[in-house]
Amino acid sequence: MMTHGLWTTRIQFGVLLLMIGACSGPPEPSSPDVVALWDRGEITGVQLDAFILEQPPGRRIPPEGTERVEWLADQAERLFQRTVVLDDESMAGFPEDPAFERTVKTAVRTAQAGVFLARHDRRDVVSREEAEQFYRDHKAELLRPERRAFRSLYLEVSAGVSRDQVQQRAEDLRKQALGGAGFEALVVAHSDSSNADFGGLVGPVERSDLRGVVGRTVFDLEVGEVSEVIASTGGFLLFQLASLEPASDDQFEVHFPAVAERISNERRNVWREDLVRDQAAAQGVTMPTFDDQDLASVDDGNAVLFEVEGIEIKAGEVFGGANSDGPAARARQLSEDALFAAALRREAPEEAEAVADRIHRNRALEHLLREALFNEVESWPESDFHVFYDANATRFTTAAQVELTVFSWPLGGGDPVEEARQPSAFANALRRGEGRQAWSEEETRPGVRKENVRLTDLRTLAARAPWIASRLTGTLEEGEVVGPFRSGSRLWVMTIDTFVPSRRLSYEEARAQIPASLLASQWREVFVKWSENLAADSGFFVLRDRLVSFGSDWLDETPGDAD
Repeated sequence: MMTHGLWTTRIQFGVLLLMIGACSGPPEPSSPDVVALWDRGEITGVQLDAFILEQPPGRRIPPEGTERVEWLADQAERLFQRTVVLDDESMAGFPEDPAFERTVKTAVRTAQAGVFLARHDRRDVVSREEAEQFYRDHKAELLRPERRAFRSLYLEVSAGVSRDQVQQRAEDLRKQALGGAGFEALVVAHSDSSNADFGGLVGPVERSDLRGVVGRTVFDLEVGEVSEVIASTGGFLLFQLASLEPASDDQFEVHFPAVAERISNERRNVWREDLVRDQAAAQGVTMPTFDDQDLASVDDGNAVLFEVEGIEIKAGEVFGGANSDGPAARARQLSEDALFAAALRREAPEEAEAVADRIHRNRALEHLLREALFNEVESWPESDFHVFYDANATRFTTAAQVELTVFSWPLGGGDPVEEARQPSAFANALRRGEGRQAWSEEETRPGVRKENVRLTDLRTLAARAPWIASRLTGTLEEGEVVGPFRSGSRLWVMTIDTFVPSRRLSYEEARAQIPASLLASQWREVFVKWSENLAADSGFFVLRDRLVSFGSDWLDETPGDAD
């Protein structure tokens, strides 16, 4: 166990704490309006009120179960910390950090866009009558019938093989499935159908989508159950039910919340689209359209994707942030944020400036706190770092790297099994080592693409092309063929040309990362200790008796009602 650092010594803030000094007891408040004080300053009720109202609406009242006075005391301490750390001398010496400035710009833009949307927000209440009418008009759509997804295994009667032999083979495979063999694996290994590479998965489908014996069989199965062998014209079939979605209840009361939310969301989407269009016209810009695959080909992180009134959205920002919905969705969001931020700066420049100042000060506070805590951790004995390194093997590894050749085919909206037939045949040809000949046949087909992904780590690939990275899981091998799989409007097949597995960094290689990683793993404990030390060293004191009636009017509001 580590016994150094914050656990046995106080954080030394250098010049900062020398400025703060120490005091033997709480000084006298200068006026009845003071609610907290320390040896170098005070916090008045007006200042505390303004600080709380800077917070997002949901954070302006105590969380459920939290006593009001204690919550207010915590807010006063937060304001004290910000005031001390971000004093004029600290800010004057604040280092110029391009990465920090980029982060702040993004945060300011997002916050300003949120303020603009709040200023123009339309409160939409869906009446019961509207919901009932919508329910009647869309009942067939809302009342989903039972849906099932299933896997199929097809054995074809080919030349030179009797139907009896194929039927016996199907019976043997059924016995294997009943004995515990994975049905999906059996499909991949033995099925002659074009969807074998997908594990034979079909659906979810409704009863009306299937006909004859197939429909009766699939809709009589329980989840996980394997059917009897079923004869068809060209061979024999086995089915396994993969999942079941029950039919929805037809009572309006059951659907009312979802219907009301859907109406409200549809209206809000229209409202937002109208707002984007109006603001784009007012500012003389055209909103771009983005595509995941096109963005993935952008190599220059400084390439400007959108610009409005001096606010630029660059490719590096798109790939540097969260991409749970893909790069195109993030690029659209960032562009709309830029549009709304520019609109707020034109419409309410003082409010926009106040938002920017608040965000900058908050981010500067985070930066200075992190820097101070990092420096403290960096001063710990080297033995502590060795202990942490040995106990956290998975933290200090390189990212696996891959080099790929990616092929894709356009989807035309036809039968999914038929559309997958050619990519499946091509993938199988690659697996047989017939890639050169197979590609010579494919490259002349309209819309078929071939692209090379140079050696890149999987983390970067996940940000730039998540639809590709999501398929590279498990144990990867050079020469492996992945696909076909669907993403967007295309079917994809790819080969792993080069694979460099991840490896654990040596202690020497990981040394520069250890303090930050150690701090991240113990951030809460470190921060609490720092807060206690800062308050003790500066003589911070909260006048709790003055907080009993403080803010009684607006603290009774709900988060949604707060301005």
